[in-house]
Amino acid sequence: MAASKPAPRSSRADADGLVTLFPGALGAWQLTELEKPLPPQPPEPRPLVRAVYTQGPHSAEISVRTGSPRSMAKGTREVYREGPPQRNGSMVVVSLANGVAIAATSRTADAAALEGLIRAIDLERAERLKPTKR
Repeated sequence: MAASKPAPRSSRADADGLVTLFPGALGAWQLTELEKPLPPQPPEPRPLVRAVYTQGPHSAEISVRTGSPRSMAKGTREVYREGPPQRNGSMVVVSLANGVAIAATSRTADAAALEGLIRAIDLERAERLKPTKR
């Protein structure tokens, strides 16, 4: 009986390729939800992948969207932070040169914790994903 081959990983920045970036744990954070939402419908774009991680009393949602590749040097990442927790919580967005944007939001965790959560993702692998054609 032949062993079955594992499903090939997508090398594109599409939902199938992006979902592989989210393991069961990122440091001390544990994955509790992972989904590929339905395709976006205008006028409001939806993320290609949405994940929820928890650590103790804290919960954080990570969403991944793709856009046009940016004219940044390879390995350069733009980081946007909003916090400490205010009425709507904290947010950190990391944008990669290939157009992938990873956002983490939380009502309980601060921006430093969210940035650490995003940096626990294999960002180098995310940067190697090829942009999808629109």
